This record gives sequence, structure tokens and C-alpha cells, in this order.
Amino acid sequence: MVKKKARKQKRISKPKKHNSRPKAHNSAPKSHNSKPSIVPKGLSSEGVSWVKKAISKGFERSQVVELLKNIDQIQAGKMISYYDKLKSQKEKSEKAGKDIISSPKRIGKAKTGKKSEKKSGRPPAKEKLKPIIGTPSSAQLTDLKKRLEQLEKIEAERQKREEEEKKRAEEELKATGELLEEPKEAKLGKSLKARKGKMSTGIANLDKITGGGLETGSTNLLIGGSGNGKSIFAIQFLIEGVKKGEKVLYITFEERKEEFYDNMLGLGWNLKKMEQSGKFSFLSYTPEKVKTMLEEGGGEIESRVLRGKINRVAIDSITAFIMLYSNDVERREASLALFKLLRGWDCTSLLTYERDPLVDKRSSSRVLEFESDAIILLYFLRLKKKRERFLEVYKMRGAEHSTDIYPYTISRGGIKLSNSPFSGNLDRFREV
Repeated sequence: MVKKKARKQKRISKPKKHNSRPKAHNSAPKSHNSKPSIVPKGLSSEGVSWVKKAISKGFERSQVVELLKNIDQIQAGKMISYYDKLKSQKEKSEKAGKDIISSPKRIGKAKTGKKSEKKSGRPPAKEKLKPIIGTPSSAQLTDLKKRLEQLEKIEAERQKREEEEKKRAEEELKATGELLEEPKEAKLGKSLKARKGKMSTGIANLDKITGGGLETGSTNLLIGGSGNGKSIFAIQFLIEGVKKGEKVLYITFEERKEEFYDNMLGLGWNLKKMEQSGKFSFLSYTPEKVKTMLEEGGGEIESRVLRGKINRVAIDSITAFIMLYSNDVERREASLALFKLLRGWDCTSLLTYERDPLVDKRSSSRVLEFESDAIILLYFLRLKKKRERFLEVYKMRGAEHSTDIYPYTISRGGIKLSNSPFSGNLDRFREV
């Protein structure tokens, strides 16, 4: 009996075996305590990696939207949503001196050191542009990668041009410090000392009311409705350059060369003969090609301008190019890229844009107007029994100019601007 009790007591006192490994709930926090992932449900790891790469390279939201417009819209929406959240976290972490973009699978506090390597059993995944499984085709991804590279190239060239322009502006400012001391009573028509000099427009009285014409190296905008003579103005500006021994280039999206040459011959301008002399060049281009030119950072037109040492360029008209872009953000980016490109060519540019300044209230030209060095408005109105044409210099940086409106006519020899300003008021036609 005593032996049985002893054995029973021995069994009770025998210690139980314990697992050497700590229980999961003792070593790691529960899932509900960990920081929730911001990766949208259903977004592949390749999509996550692609968004991270876009952010690391500094791409704006509008650029990401543009690059993803040709893939599956559901995936694209998730990637854009992820971009917004990741960008927001990145900005917050930068203020705190932390780096958020570290984990290939989850965005949270960065886990580094031997512990994380031991747990995963493999080195961290490299972030590179991989195909997004089940969404775009390989051809679309290849195109996407090319466009990323093109945007990087455009951005690098843009920064280079900005630095060159800043340096050139500083040099010009040193050379022309006396401009600040120009007397206020200087008479209109006497050329103020412009930073780069003036370039004649070929229209006598226009040169007079602008203090000598357009500024050399500037980018200028000519706005007017149909029938105002925008193309004639552009050609007259170029022909003036030919007369002075300069090389000029006319780029058109709409005109056919032979028909255009015949029309200009009626005004007394033999463009074919000028072309044969090597001074005048005609280039028929599509708006889509100009878009490609911007993506490539110059392309054929830039090569032609720089190789041919072109002094004057006229683009007639820029309207079709602007209409390629569906929203204001895209139009703004394209317009800025175009103006940066033109200023890098070291020539004087004239762009025509079709819009009636009195009636048409479209905002598509607003960015162009803001970036332009000069804006000239053309009006074509019915007064009494016939239509008459008027010209107004709306804006001209770096020069004093008349604020009056002047009548003009079109005849053999081109545009002839009246010496006397219009005495009436055109505001009454704004609702016509």
C-alpha cells in the first residue's frame, strides 16, 4: 500500500515537458497590432515594384497616369492609388528623417539586419520594372519602359537648358545694367536698349510701335481667328529674315507646299526661289510628330534647326498640337516642354494660334500666353457694311510698346499696318 502511494506521488511530481520554442503569441505581436499595409488588395508585387521605382525616380502623378493609361484600368487604378499613399508616406517620413520605401512587400517601419534575413531565408528582392502579370502585354510594358526613359531624358535636358538660360541671363544682366537708368520720358518708337537686340517683323509700323520688332531669341505668340492673315504674318516675318541674309524655317501642320507657294506668289513672294537659294525651308509636319519630338527631346526638327543654323522659325499653327492633349495638366506639360525646346535652339520663334480674342473664351491657350515673350492679337470685325482687320500688341517683355489698337490691310507685299490707331472701342463686339 505504501509502495502504491509512493509511485502515485512520483507520477504527480514528475515535471511536464516544455517546448523549447516560445509560443507565437509570446514572441511576435498579433496581426491586429501590426501596422496595416497600404498596398491595395489584388495589386501584384510587380505592380508594387513598378510604383516604387516611379517614385524613386521622382515622377509626378500626372506622368504616372499617362504611362499607365494603356494597361488594364483596374490594375492602373490600384497602382495610382498605391502611388498616392506611398508618396504621402514618403513625404511624411522625409520630414522625420526616415526612409519608407524599403520593404519589397509591405510599407511600414523598415526591418534591417540579420534577423530579417534569417526569417526570410533569402536576400531582399531587387526593385526593377517587371511585367505586371495578367494585365498589360509584353509589348505594352516595353513601350512603358521606353517612355520612362524618354521622360528621364527630357527632364535631364530641361534642367540643362534651365542652367544654361540662367547663366546666359546673368551675363546679359551684367552687360545691360544701364537699362535700369533709362529715362521714363523716352519716346515710343525709339528702341529701348533690349537685352538681346531687336529683330524686324517686316511690318514697318509694327516695328515702330514695339521699339524695333521682336526680341532676338524670343518665343512669340500670334493669336487670331480665321481670315485674319496669321500665315501671311508668319511668312512676312520669315521673308524679312531672308532679306537680311538669315536662314529661316516654316513649319506647318495644315498647308500643302505647292498650293501654299502658289497663294504666296499672289502676294509677290516667290518662296520656291527663296528655297532654292538655301535661305528658306518648308517643313510639313503632323502634330503627332511634334509630340514625338518632345518625347525624344528634339528629334528631326531640332537637328534641322541646329545643323542649318536657323535664325527664325514659324510654327503655323500650334492649335492642332495643343488639341492632342485631353486635359489641362497634359496641355500645360506639353506647352512647357515645347517652349523649353524652342528656347534651347537660340533662334527667334513665332507660333500662330487660332482663337478669336473677342469671342472665344477657351482656356487651352492660357499656358502658351503665359510662357510667351510677346503676344500679338488679330481681330476681324464687321463695321457698318464691311469687315475690317485690327492688330493689338497685348504683351511684350523687355520693351515699351503701344497699347493702342491699329487697323491693317492685306494686299500685295503682305500686311500694312496703319500709322494711326483706331479711335473706336472694340469691347462692344465681345458678345458678337
